[in-house]
Amino acid sequence: MPDCAIIGGGPVGLIFAILSRTSIGNVQIFESKEHDSTNQDNRALALSNGSRLILEEIGVWDRLEKKITKIKKIHTSQAGSFGRTMLDSAEFNEESLGYIISYGDLMAVLQEEVECIRNVEISYETKVTKCIEEKSITQPYIRN
Repeated sequence: MPDCAIIGGGPVGLIFAILSRTSIGNVQIFESKEHDSTNQDNRALALSNGSRLILEEIGVWDRLEKKITKIKKIHTSQAGSFGRTMLDSAEFNEESLGYIISYGDLMAVLQEEVECIRNVEISYETKVTKCIEEKSITQPYIRN
């Protein structure tokens, strides 16, 4: 039985498992999708500088650097409305205001990292339908 169950093997669940690798015993991730099903997902994600710091901390940022696009300028406005906001990374003495990466590229690197952690297991194609607390331990009920 795992010491920690994570429901959802997306970026947040995988990053939590990686961050927890030394502080929690056995970790079980329940993911409803098939293994590698998200690696071809080309949707763009915008990552903050804070996200970059987390990805550096877990040791995967260097594998993502060649796959990212730096956000140097941001222009926010609404058609037909007064006003706009323009931000430039140089004004903040930052190399970037954030980063764009494909969901698939991020997931591939995170899955690769999780698969190297021996106390973390991912159950793919597994939907959690209910959690029942029993003797102060929450047990996930799963359906394959």
